[in-house]
Amino acid sequence: MTTLRCLVALAFLTSTACTVPGYAVLPSDLGRTPTPAKRLLDGSPALLVPGTYRVTNELPQGERVVVRGLRTHSKRWLAGVIVTSIGLGLATVGMGFLGYNNQDLGVAGGGAFILAGGIAAAFVGPPLWIAGAQAAPQEVH
Repeated sequence: MTTLRCLVALAFLTSTACTVPGYAVLPSDLGRTPTPAKRLLDGSPALLVPGTYRVTNELPQGERVVVRGLRTHSKRWLAGVIVTSIGLGLATVGMGFLGYNNQDLGVAGGGAFILAGGIAAAFVGPPLWIAGAQAAPQEVH
């Protein structure tokens, strides 16, 4: 049950906009290389790398649309989901190995799977997941 609560909390964290910076872009400029934009925070100009932002459904800034990071469509977010899922799978397989009582191989194998899966599911996958969800659009410097 604790694992389910953690996954629900993680899904909530990654679904929110959090503190991802926003940019205002003219619809005609979407996809241009680089994409001219204005930062919503201070109105200063910026150039964005195409493919690192998505158009949001926030209220437009005049004739400009608001863009933010890719969130759940980023490769880093997907990698975090995959690593977490593999970790949970390994831990589940390890629990199956523990069912072989009085056998050293079952206990040792089960412990190894649970340890590897637990590390992946708790310490490697979720940070990737969260970092991908909070990634800002890349600016050209």
